[in-house]
Amino acid sequence: MIDAAALLRRKESIYLGNPEQFFAERGVSFFPMFKQLFQELYSFQVHKAVALGPRGGGKTFGAALLATAFFLFKDFDVGIVAGSETQALTLFGYITEWLDLAGDEEQFGDAVERVRCSDLVGKTGNRIVAKTASAKSIRGMHLGRGKRGALLIIDEEAETDEDVMRAARFVVRTAKPATILRMSTYHKLTGSFPNLVENHKELGYKLYRWDSFDIAKPCPYECAACPVPEFREKYCKGKAKQTHGWIDVAEIV
Repeated sequence: MIDAAALLRRKESIYLGNPEQFFAERGVSFFPMFKQLFQELYSFQVHKAVALGPRGGGKTFGAALLATAFFLFKDFDVGIVAGSETQALTLFGYITEWLDLAGDEEQFGDAVERVRCSDLVGKTGNRIVAKTASAKSIRGMHLGRGKRGALLIIDEEAETDEDVMRAARFVVRTAKPATILRMSTYHKLTGSFPNLVENHKELGYKLYRWDSFDIAKPCPYECAACPVPEFREKYCKGKAKQTHGWIDVAEIV
């Protein structure tokens, strides 16, 4: 049974048109490339995206922010397909933590009706489901079902079988509209993810790419005195002087 009052409150939320404010008020700062990804997917400027970043580069955490926004403010279904059970549950766990924070407020206190270990259902009937990338796991995982939009997040795609990836993309075929985010590091040269990165335009995707220097803490060195000139010239190019990330430059160089 859809809670009409809950749906109305969600549609009237001040965060509907500016979901970044919801996260900013809770201490989250978006780095530039993720901010662009978030804004363009949330506003439907882009419907199919590829996120390529380093390990520890915020892909999973960022995907949780996006999933939370789509679920809370757009009444979307969200599907998570990950390369391992641990990865799937990590992303799902981040989302439930954000929904717990939202639930502390009267406006969203009734957003979630039921939570289980890898799925939840909202009061308006939308749901979030987390699965490992296997043919058996994603069978019957239909999102949207012609009633609402759906966001499909594929995490660590490089760790999944190509046939499973082809099947996974069909779980949003009845969603209105459908949004897809495929993410991974580039640690394998074969499989669906390298092919996607190299041919993203032909396949209808937009590529969002960042490296460790994009998410570094502000670098303490002057560029002219960089202790590793090859990093400065080939990779950093001064980016780490302007970032406000979480990785120490010493860990990168």
